[in-house]
Amino acid sequence: MSTTGGPKDRDLQLMAAPEKRSLMLPPKPPSASTSSAIVEYTPPVFKEEEEDIEIKLRRIIDNVPVRVSNTSGSSAGSGSGDFHQYRQMRRKEQDRLARMDVDYQRRKEEAEFIMRREERLKAAEERTAKRHSMPPRRISVHQALGGGYVSDVLLWKKWSVGVAVLLSSTALWFLFERAGYNPLSFVANVLLLLVVILFFWAKSASLLNSGFGYGNFFVE
Repeated sequence: MSTTGGPKDRDLQLMAAPEKRSLMLPPKPPSASTSSAIVEYTPPVFKEEEEDIEIKLRRIIDNVPVRVSNTSGSSAGSGSGDFHQYRQMRRKEQDRLARMDVDYQRRKEEAEFIMRREERLKAAEERTAKRHSMPPRRISVHQALGGGYVSDVLLWKKWSVGVAVLLSSTALWFLFERAGYNPLSFVANVLLLLVVILFFWAKSASLLNSGFGYGNFFVE
């Protein structure tokens, strides 16, 4: 040391000042123009709990939710924007639910209609298959002839009528074929006979109603 009490030159020592660690963002990767590294630099990925407070605050500030005020309606700008916004959203939701309900009902009716149509088609196909699988139905002679009074006569179920028809047809055949009788004269004679029968029938009825002139036999 010198006499003045100051340190000598040989006692002076140079020491490097400690670097202050920055708590800011991580260092940027070197640019492609100045870097000659073969492997590309990737910044370190920090977990959420390891991130710096400043980074968290910056991210929160960048993602602050913006309040949308009511700009429509009669009460716009009157201090009740939240309520009107909620009411508008609720009305939209109710409209959406109503449209969904209508669409559901329409789809349900279409599905039921298709189901009923398929059931009817299936039943018709089953009936057709059953009808085709059945043996052919036998028809009797009586049904083939019509199934009425004429069929009974032709099949001799009404034998008295059958005998009368057979005798009359035989008599007509004998008159027209063997005796050479004219059909027109035969019809005229039959009509004349009917007129005579009706005449005598009317006369006998009038005589019976008059009581043969002996007065009235009814007692009052």
